[in-house]
Amino acid sequence: MTDLIPITFDEALALTATQTRELLLGNGFSIAANAKFTYRSLFERAQLSGTLRDTFEILETTDFEVVLRHLDQAASAASAAEREAIIRDRDALREALVATVAEIHPKHRKVMDENRYEACRRFLAHFIGRKRPRGGRVFTTNYDLLLYWAIIPETSSHPQSRNLRCEDGFMFGFDAKRVPSLDIVYLHGSLAYFETPNGVEKIRYRPGEQMIYQIQRNLDFGYYPVFVSEGTSQKKTSRISQNDYLRYARRKFQNACRQRDASLFTVGHSLSESDAHITDSIGTGRIKQVFLGVHGAPDSQSWRDANAVAGRWHQMRIETDHRTPLEVYAFNTSELSIWR
Repeated sequence: MTDLIPITFDEALALTATQTRELLLGNGFSIAANAKFTYRSLFERAQLSGTLRDTFEILETTDFEVVLRHLDQAASAASAAEREAIIRDRDALREALVATVAEIHPKHRKVMDENRYEACRRFLAHFIGRKRPRGGRVFTTNYDLLLYWAIIPETSSHPQSRNLRCEDGFMFGFDAKRVPSLDIVYLHGSLAYFETPNGVEKIRYRPGEQMIYQIQRNLDFGYYPVFVSEGTSQKKTSRISQNDYLRYARRKFQNACRQRDASLFTVGHSLSESDAHITDSIGTGRIKQVFLGVHGAPDSQSWRDANAVAGRWHQMRIETDHRTPLEVYAFNTSELSIWR
């Protein structure tokens, strides 16, 4: 197994000062801002049938992805009659996850002090700051609105943050043929993006109108958010293939990982097997430096898990492009103050 190279976040910034910096965010980014986004909190608030709650208990987990993965595996091995019931449970769990995220989501941007958003913008400026010598992007697998709220201004007179590049691809309807250069990419969709009869459309922040009510209105109309919540990487890949925006977003991340002169940072992302459809692009790409944000010291289980992932990437790189070696560093995210 290839050992991770310990580094501090500040050292990583210094090492990549003249490079394009790409950033991959995971659920830990949102949990650091609001603990409601932990799976335990979602599980406690979700409206689940007795059968589904029993499944969580049997599997000894509150992780929705673990249960979704279990149901997918059970359906593939079941008889035709049993499969139908299992698929109903799986679909009900996916819908419950979306509904619960919407329910527990902060109702408006002002729920957090502006100083916390400003702290987040300072962090994001290392990647998409207008003063950066070379542009990068923020990729996220989160569904919530916290990143969006952090980058929008307080008034409608200025459409973007003054210090950040904030292009997310479209104002209303998504058209892959007309998308400008993206700065913010939602790899698994967002509560703000909805599948409508006209394609993928986005709701927007307007002062005085809470976005969460717009979300609820769309749900009431039967419009479902663009939301990847399947339990396995294979199922997630299938879901992504069915949506124009998600396909485009995945290609953007793959292209980012093909850059030889760029670096990739991860923060709050577990790099789990269920997201291999995203993270394996690092191993098969040509990017030379990756900086993993790990919540824990080098002797922690989180570090060992990240080390195993890095070992897999190294092996993939040897098999696909041995002339472009991969350096994988790790920094302790518990020392970061993204939202403070």
